[in-house]
Amino acid sequence: ANKSSTCISKHAYFDRLLGQNGLLEGAMSHATYRFGMFGRYRSAHVECSMGAQGRDGATLTTASAIDELKPKAVLVLGIAFGIDREKQKLGDVIVAETVFPYELAKVAVTITPRGQPLPCGAILSERFRTRRADWSLARGAELVAVHQGPLLSGAKLVNNKQFRDNLLLFCPTTLGGEMEGEGAYAAAARAGSEIILVKRICDWADGQKNDRAQPFAARAAVSLANHVLSKLSVLDALGAKDIAPPAKTILLEPEHQ
Repeated sequence: ANKSSTCISKHAYFDRLLGQNGLLEGAMSHATYRFGMFGRYRSAHVECSMGAQGRDGATLTTASAIDELKPKAVLVLGIAFGIDREKQKLGDVIVAETVFPYELAKVAVTITPRGQPLPCGAILSERFRTRRADWSLARGAELVAVHQGPLLSGAKLVNNKQFRDNLLLFCPTTLGGEMEGEGAYAAAARAGSEIILVKRICDWADGQKNDRAQPFAARAAVSLANHVLSKLSVLDALGAKDIAPPAKTILLEPEHQ
């Protein structure tokens, strides 16, 4: 692997490995990885293209990463849309207890959902539910909230309120929706790997989508995931060895840039 000292915000919580001056960067057969510490664990970061489909989509990227790296746990971090403006706010975090694919359906006079919910890992589910109580992130005078439950997933970039509301037919209790979870969860289920999706609400998919909330929303999801994985022995049950974090030399991008 080659050393990478590029300061980019997506790696703001990704620390160097002990003895290294920066993140390690290298390509294996299918993808480029950045290696470092996330919380108390040696971790690898890999990017996929938007959605689950395609040669660089979440399905094949997750499958390849599991095959090449044999990870003890997989975290899917990104952005999602919310559903309920009264109970949710921009920047709130959704932890996907289950992902419900909405693309698979029978279309006749009515639409009949045919997708089956894909569950997250049992250990990761419990850890994100019970180890986040002392996490907080300010949003003005308020604190970011965490919602854990079902999440819709499909190939469409949704920005239409009627279409969004029609998706409730597939999963009436959904907390929102996104595009990568169905592929990542399916790949992890086939490989028998623990996985969990942690995404932040950046819009309402109601025809008024914009990017203004994305920078703060990105910070919220990664901050929560890093907090949980910073707990002592939190992934012992998965056979993951935790390591005392090194002195903080995190590759941060200045907030004013």
